[in-house]
Amino acid sequence: MRGGANALLGVVCTLLCLAAAEAVLRRLAERHDVRLASGERKTVFNPYRSDALLSYALRPGWSGIHENTDFRVGVRVNALGMRGAEPPREKTPGARRILVLGDSFAFGWGVGDDETFPARLAARWRRTGDPLELFDAAVPGYAADQHWIFLRERGFALAPDLIVLALCQNDAEDLGSTRLALGDDRLPQRTTSLRRFIAED
Repeated sequence: MRGGANALLGVVCTLLCLAAAEAVLRRLAERHDVRLASGERKTVFNPYRSDALLSYALRPGWSGIHENTDFRVGVRVNALGMRGAEPPREKTPGARRILVLGDSFAFGWGVGDDETFPARLAARWRRTGDPLELFDAAVPGYAADQHWIFLRERGFALAPDLIVLALCQNDAEDLGSTRLALGDDRLPQRTTSLRRFIAED
């Protein structure tokens, strides 16, 4: 009887230790800064999460600082996993709804939330007095396959009046570094990046 109790206690202790270790590892994965060997603190820019269809996507609700030697800006990802403020879930009557797809250029690499080209487009539009709902679904590193999959699986559901696809010269190279799973229609159903690995945690 005593041996069984000791074994049970050992199993419980092991499970508690594993749960505590997982909690610590998850917390470390969410940290936004690290101490370098020089003692200097550096902000970690990690707004990404694993995605079964797109290989990776922006982490909903993430916010932090994006910095390097040229810039230091705040970045906010809303609950839909898109850059910027929270857009309304339900379409406002009479409002135009624009969905922007693209890579780091449309995402606004190195600029603040209100300085991205989609944010500036929205600000300019609103000066006309016409209501607008803008969704910045651009993700750094995305290529044409990811744009299509996002649009089919999530973008059309937002009922956009206009879709802006911001393509850049490096998109062909990025497309060449993914493994595609094609559907019966010979269009991408799922993509896996061969250059970027984003773990579940």
